[in-house]
Amino acid sequence: MKPRSYQKIIGGFALSGLSALLLWLSFAYQTLGILIFIAFVPMLVAQQVIFPERYSPLAPALSISIWLGAIIIPVFQDKSLGMVLLPLAFFILSFVINKNTQKNNEKENYRWFILSGIAGWVSIEFLRSFIPYLGTWAFVGYALWDYPQLIQPVSIVGIYGLDLVIMYVNYGLALLLIREAKGWRRKEFHQKLANNKLAVFIILVLAGWIGSSLVIYHGVGDGEKTVRVGAVQPGLSQAAHTDKIHTHEERIEILSNLTLQAAQEGAELIVWPEMGLGFDPQQEYTQELQTLAEQSRAYLVLGYVVDDQIGFRNQAALISPKGEFLAVYSKTHPMLAAGEPWSLTAGSSPVVDAPIGRIGVMICFDNSFTDVARALGRQKVQIIANPSLLGSSLADLMPSMGVFRSLENQSAVIMADTAYRSAIFDPKGRVLAQTADSMVEPGILVDDVPIGRGGSIYSVIGDLMGWVCLLSMVSFGIKGLFGRISQSLEMSGQLTKKPARVG
Repeated sequence: MKPRSYQKIIGGFALSGLSALLLWLSFAYQTLGILIFIAFVPMLVAQQVIFPERYSPLAPALSISIWLGAIIIPVFQDKSLGMVLLPLAFFILSFVINKNTQKNNEKENYRWFILSGIAGWVSIEFLRSFIPYLGTWAFVGYALWDYPQLIQPVSIVGIYGLDLVIMYVNYGLALLLIREAKGWRRKEFHQKLANNKLAVFIILVLAGWIGSSLVIYHGVGDGEKTVRVGAVQPGLSQAAHTDKIHTHEERIEILSNLTLQAAQEGAELIVWPEMGLGFDPQQEYTQELQTLAEQSRAYLVLGYVVDDQIGFRNQAALISPKGEFLAVYSKTHPMLAAGEPWSLTAGSSPVVDAPIGRIGVMICFDNSFTDVARALGRQKVQIIANPSLLGSSLADLMPSMGVFRSLENQSAVIMADTAYRSAIFDPKGRVLAQTADSMVEPGILVDDVPIGRGGSIYSVIGDLMGWVCLLSMVSFGIKGLFGRISQSLEMSGQLTKKPARVG
């Protein structure tokens, strides 16, 4: 290996590692989420400029696998070998996808570098959202979850629209650096003009997004009506059907006492955690729970699990202040990586039109997908109860998703966890209240949450931006395929062409 190539490989590794670090910092620290707008730039420069062509796929493969590994492995290292090996799968997939990227971009003078790059990235995010094990985890837009002033257009274009803007800025900045590093093959005047146009367009895209976000954030009212809601966190880290320490009666007593505390603070809707009860409340301890609803004079959302000969059911029941059972929701997305089986009754999305607002339910891992909250948004739900059962390692991931599910559909979300992280989100994606990190002690959250009309433009058009990017990626793939076929035919024709006679 030539010394120069050796140095370039070391430089490529360094820049790839820098991108992995910037990505990790964007997600690990709320105050550094803004770094997501430049996190991919070192990786792209390493891929297109620093690494020799044959090694160029290492740049995205290293950056992405290291970043996702740092997020995923701590969560699943005790649960599933497959999830631990997932970063390796991302490494291989990214390497294969990017195998000829540098060569193709140079051949076309980086004409489609930005469009093909962002279409490919958002398409892959869109496709992996259909994987039951992952959902939308680690989508680049989630880095901005603690910046509600900057993400309001998500209620129109969804998480994929935000991801498009983030990746456009990254690819645009990278292209400016790539052109400078490669001594772009155009006259100096045209090069400066093109670079200036690109820089201006990057600024316009950012200014347009941020400006519209601020207008929505400050210009759209929170709604005249507020509802006082409560989340009950009993400090019981085990699901009811696997709890060997507490009896049904003891769990009911703990949950009931916390419920009455929340009611004393004025809560009109009180949410219990996922699998808080180990039985169907319409079949066992029914009278006790109906009496509790009457005493609290609040709507209660009771998470429970039934695991018997009939089959596994992870559900939540909504009880009125009069003790009437109004609806039952069944979890749509089980946590397969943690060993949770599919529920026999998964997929229903009932909505209750109550005096305090239209109420719907999603359970824990449903929050990691866009479909359940969107189905509720289409039904104009104003308040989404979100019972959850998080491990300590998951506690830091879920609030970011609660922010986006509430903002996407402009519905308040009340997330009640068993032991680690409960939170209340308003329709603008603001975190109104949350428990301390990994708080295992019993406690409650009570706050006034504004509710609007429920639903949004995004609730209607759904993940349209994801589909657009997927179609664009397919188009680029077809274009590349036809290009290779045409090149092969041309080479074949040249080989079979008879040499001209001389004389």
